[in-house]
Amino acid sequence: MAIDDPTALPENDQQVAEYLREADLAFEREQHDLAMTLYWSLSAASLFRDLTTAQRVYARVGSILVAQGNDAEAYRWFEAAGPAGADMRRVLDARTTDAPVDPDVIPATPEVLTRYITAARSADQNQDHATFDALVTRIMESQAPTPGVRSEVALMMAKSLFARGEDAKAEEWARAALAESSGTTADEARKVIDKVQDEQLGNPNYSDERGITYGFELQMALMQFEGGLGDKGKASFEQVLNDTSGLNDDEAKGRAHYYLGMIAYHAHDFDVARGHLEIAADTAAAPEIGYAADALRWRFQEEG
Repeated sequence: MAIDDPTALPENDQQVAEYLREADLAFEREQHDLAMTLYWSLSAASLFRDLTTAQRVYARVGSILVAQGNDAEAYRWFEAAGPAGADMRRVLDARTTDAPVDPDVIPATPEVLTRYITAARSADQNQDHATFDALVTRIMESQAPTPGVRSEVALMMAKSLFARGEDAKAEEWARAALAESSGTTADEARKVIDKVQDEQLGNPNYSDERGITYGFELQMALMQFEGGLGDKGKASFEQVLNDTSGLNDDEAKGRAHYYLGMIAYHAHDFDVARGHLEIAADTAAAPEIGYAADALRWRFQEEG
């Protein structure tokens, strides 16, 4: 084998191809420990040439975990595998006792979480808002969802609240989903925020209290962040931190730390992200202080 250290991350396309070749060969020979190490290094490097290749790797990691008896962790990988993991998710679902979904109980495993999300979608479609809200609350309290799932559930709540005419709450949930996500979920969250703001512009009695509670500079930074414009407000948030005029107090700076933390996280600059989030969890005003605590809990839970 040409790879001296399978735990070292591949750094370019040529190395990725070599790791894939060696991992697939080890998988086919049922050398699962070696295959798992190589697949793990590939996943951590995140340099796949396309989504299909990534999902195939995730599905194989899930298969190895099932063989090791770790169905709960396998389920997470099969979820990430998308269509490539669909059949195995159904197999694992069939192994799970079909207990009723109880809105008063926090789902403890990924398998149970899937049922809760399905039940929440059904409740939302049936306009059973009390059940939907309770299920979403339990999902967000659970340790089972990944950060990506949490942002999708937050977006689902935002859309439901907007449909009910609860614009302020819808915008808050959409902003939470936006800060926690990237890609399609972030785009959908921005759409909800835009719709809420369009509704507010048409209301002659509406006044945006953020101009008072956030201050001008922070509000402008948030507009850039929410719109996905330029550097997503990074420079403007940094101006808030560097302000010595007294216009931006510790709570405002704490809020800026939260958004800078999420920008750094999505840029894979995890040490910087954690530093910002820890400050935000101590000093930011609501709702960002809660968002920061959640982000530390869910995105860095493996170190807690």
